Amino acid sequence: SKVDGDINYLISAVNEIDDASGSRTSIEERLNVALNNDGTLKSSAGLALDNWIAQTVSNLTRVSDTSVSIDGDQTSIYTEFRRVRLTVSGVQLFANVESSSFAGGVTTIVFEGVVNESNTPSTISVTPTIIAYGPLQKLKLRMILLL
Repeated sequence: SKVDGDINYLISAVNEIDDASGSRTSIEERLNVALNNDGTLKSSAGLALDNWIAQTVSNLTRVSDTSVSIDGDQTSIYTEFRRVRLTVSGVQLFANVESSSFAGGVTTIVFEGVVNESNTPSTISVTPTIIAYGPLQKLKLRMILLL
């Protein structure tokens, strides 16, 4: 059973490495996009976290105080916990994606923690004019317990 456990551990590790490569064919290729030859970042990490990717969408529509819908399957972009910025009546609102679902040609995105720039709780009162998402999808946190 120890060998079986070790093999399962190795398979899990290989799967994590594969996941870490994202859409690139290898981790090396992915690192080459982010790192200079000397190992420094090609751009500021802080700047990268502040970059918003404004998405051109069809039929951005307010569904409720905490949700919107857009045409097409956008569930791979609007994954759980992804940070989103909405422009509503000229005001920027920020939220995390709670869930997204696709049905009937439309993606519905439900948000949690909708706040304005002052970090005051807010709602989506009318249809947003812009939707943008942050560069990070979901952070996986792990805790290692040493006995």
